[in-house]
Amino acid sequence: MAATNVLSHKKLASARVIFWQCVLVGVLAFAVLAGISGLIYWLSKEALITEIRDGLARTARIAAASVDGDAHNFFKSDAQEQSPEYQSAIRPLRDIISADPQIAFAYSGILQNGKVYFVLDATPPPVDGQLDDSVAIMEEYTPPPPDLLLALSEQRPTVTVEPYTDKWGTFISAYAPIYNSQKVFVGAVGVDLKIDNYRRRLGAIQRVSYLASAISLIVSLLIGFALFWQRKTDRNIIELKRQFRIVDGLLNVSRAVGSNVGLDNILPIIINKTSEVMNAQTSQLYLRSADKKNF
Repeated sequence: MAATNVLSHKKLASARVIFWQCVLVGVLAFAVLAGISGLIYWLSKEALITEIRDGLARTARIAAASVDGDAHNFFKSDAQEQSPEYQSAIRPLRDIISADPQIAFAYSGILQNGKVYFVLDATPPPVDGQLDDSVAIMEEYTPPPPDLLLALSEQRPTVTVEPYTDKWGTFISAYAPIYNSQKVFVGAVGVDLKIDNYRRRLGAIQRVSYLASAISLIVSLLIGFALFWQRKTDRNIIELKRQFRIVDGLLNVSRAVGSNVGLDNILPIIINKTSEVMNAQTSQLYLRSADKKNF
């Protein structure tokens, strides 16, 4: 009975070891698969952001090239907004807004005494029920986006890295310098991209990432279960082989005893089969003498 209890405890301990080994394998598999999914999401997100920023930067350069740099400095008062010259100046920017519905605003600005002022504003007139988001000529931009200040102060193209928010909404923007016919810097064009499109495209990638994580979890559970089942099956097969070996050994001993071949022939069979069943390297058999005093 004691031997049976010890064997049962050993089997239980072995099953627990196999279980936790399989759990560890499943966790490691999930970590690897989730890591790969996270890397793919990060790479896809960076590729999308780069694509959006590069496309917006190209649009800003096209807008800046379409602005008449020679006429840009002549607009100094909001009284000029209805003039044919001003309407002609903002037409290329309005064409850009019309061509891409995701462009919210296209405008130009200048830097004077450390402050940013609007010059051109291509915001379409508001329809009934909408707020007028247009700005006046030489209206101060407060507070200006840091990238716009950088574009005006360093006279170079810039693109916002992260969305920013001002009183007109939340955007990603690109800025490009404006030059006159003498190649003199006169200001910068700004192009604002609506954030809803940006978030929608990022959201699609994020949903795919969540799905990949869920699939990784399912695959990891299947790997752990399959490994546990295999280890359990292998252990059962080993145990079955051991039992067959015991039965075979007992049968051989029984045949030897029943054959009446003599004690000297039976004892080597008993020793060999006992060693085989017990997986012993050596076995010894002690016989008690007839006087029961010596072995």
